[in-house]
Amino acid sequence: WTGGDATLEVCGGVDWKNKRFYSEEVSRFYPAVRALAGEAPEDVTIGVAELLTYLVLASMDEDDNWNEGLTVYVSDNQNTVTWLNKRYSKVPAVAVILRLLAVLESRKKFTTVSTYIRTFKNETGDALSREDREEKAAELVSKGFTRIQVAEGFAHYLEILVRDAESGYAALENYRAAEEEREAAWAAVHGLSTLLLDGPLSGLDDARRQLIIDRLLDVIADGLQ
Repeated sequence: WTGGDATLEVCGGVDWKNKRFYSEEVSRFYPAVRALAGEAPEDVTIGVAELLTYLVLASMDEDDNWNEGLTVYVSDNQNTVTWLNKRYSKVPAVAVILRLLAVLESRKKFTTVSTYIRTFKNETGDALSREDREEKAAELVSKGFTRIQVAEGFAHYLEILVRDAESGYAALENYRAAEEEREAAWAAVHGLSTLLLDGPLSGLDDARRQLIIDRLLDVIADGLQ
């Protein structure tokens, strides 16, 4: 279960299950994506920045905690949610990010689905991408989270993903072929997030909430195999 947010200047992501997070300037990642896209504008757009937030977070799973599992990404940007679930866009930078993500998923054998969350509910991701991000970072560290430094690691990993681009295109086609399965997973995850955020399960304690989330993800992952 992951989440994140971005402005035009800063992006931040959290891996809630494995208690890892990052907060970095978008300018440390976007130029490399722009170079691959060719026709992408010099300045990043907010939608691209938010989608890039997830690719950076996923690429930093150095301990292979995501391998052969289902990863849910929660975002308050509807375009990001749609792109991650549909795996298609005519926007050059978005298409590049989706292909790189497909390579990453192919290498690590995990599946991504995304669900929407209203902005005021996305408190942690929002804080990690704004002026008070260091305060939020300190709070997370005090709760046992590890802050990962991703900029140099991302550049190295991007080179690996680009070298594997051919398999990435194949992986992208496989994802399109399995669209019905992904949409079913999307529906289940979105339904649970609605129940937990605004429905009758919103009052559960953290332990019970995590148990339900973990069991749903296990069921979906078993069905996708």
